[in-house]
Amino acid sequence: MRIILLAAACLLVTGPVRNPAFLRATQNLVRREPGEAPRVQFQWERVPGATEYLLKGSWAAGRGWALRSAEYRVTSTSATAWGSDLIGFEVSLPAGDHSWTVVALTGDPATGDFATPARLSFRLE
Repeated sequence: MRIILLAAACLLVTGPVRNPAFLRATQNLVRREPGEAPRVQFQWERVPGATEYLLKGSWAAGRGWALRSAEYRVTSTSATAWGSDLIGFEVSLPAGDHSWTVVALTGDPATGDFATPARLSFRLE
């Protein structure tokens, strides 16, 4: 009698299954030169398995309706804080009404849950 064993290979794809639960922004209240843009510190929850984060924002500056936007790929080298619980990123932003999102990314090419990002809106003066 012959016994034949067959092994099945499984590919397990790991990575963030969710986005950070929160996104916060704090304006650094330091003396600025006239015309110098305010500095803002973003913070969010670190997601296990995430290798980078996409921080994306848009804002209306001044009295006009023109929207401006920016996006940052935040990694352990570009972050101002990369702790076991929190990620921090600091940037200069113009005054205006801001709306920002953050998405946890993993893999190559980077993938993430873009349908349900962590969101934040604020006014910067």
